[in-house]
Amino acid sequence: MLSAINNKNKLQLSNDYSGDFSLPAAADVSRYLASHHEWFVQCAHPMSTIPIDDNSYRLCPGRFKCFNFSVEPTVSLRLTQLTNYTYQIQSIPDENEHSLFSHKINFCISLCLRERQQSSLPDKTLTYADWDLSVAIQTELPYVLRTMPSAFIQQAGRQLLDKVVYQVVQQLTSRIKTDFSNRHLSSAGMKIY
Repeated sequence: MLSAINNKNKLQLSNDYSGDFSLPAAADVSRYLASHHEWFVQCAHPMSTIPIDDNSYRLCPGRFKCFNFSVEPTVSLRLTQLTNYTYQIQSIPDENEHSLFSHKINFCISLCLRERQQSSLPDKTLTYADWDLSVAIQTELPYVLRTMPSAFIQQAGRQLLDKVVYQVVQQLTSRIKTDFSNRHLSSAGMKIY
């Protein structure tokens, strides 16, 4: 569901996303996710990532251009293990966040692990991570944008939101899969070239 509301001073956007990715080795995935403090900052690179506490991070996915303005969204997130196979990453308030134009990001992703044997290789099990993401953003518009047509601002905001989410998901998923595979092969005593 995508929605956008614009009064003359603020823009509010929200959207839901979903997807999945697979990792080898069923039992180790849960343990890997629980030890996120060992790999999350490295896997999030080149995004700027600062640990806040044992389960929380401040994340800035980069600088994006919109209407000749540079936008550098920042969100603080907490990872919570709900059960052995379900996780949640949710935005948390952060007093240290500063922006030229005030913004608020509500972010919640649910991750559910499920195992599935490969039909072509019955002795191989893959773990699938199904995820659902809800994002809501409220931002103060620069004065010059307040005079532009509302529909135009909403469309540009939706495109920017989709671009940021797509970039974060693609980068993070790819790097997590590589890091997990390298750690799994390494712990199994196999050399990585």
